[in-house]
Amino acid sequence: MELLITTLQVTVIGMGIVFLVLFLLSLILQLFESLLYKEEKVTKPSRPVRSKVRVQEGQGGEDETVAVITAVMASLLEDNEYVANIKAIN
Repeated sequence: MELLITTLQVTVIGMGIVFLVLFLLSLILQLFESLLYKEEKVTKPSRPVRSKVRVQEGQGGEDETVAVITAVMASLLEDNEYVANIKAIN
């Protein structure tokens, strides 16, 4: 019976030490994360850029117009975004 009590004491002490060390490791990792990891600030535009474009039908050069509008939007956004489509507003 005495051997069983000693074995249980050693087991509980060993498990306690393991959990204590794991807890200390998690605290150390959180400390390193807060010291070394700096979150990038993402600047969001204050309002979406919307403009009405008048399209005159029957004239050629629509591809050039689309290219110019796409270039202007890309320079305004200055991100890795792209213009998916352009719709004519009548």
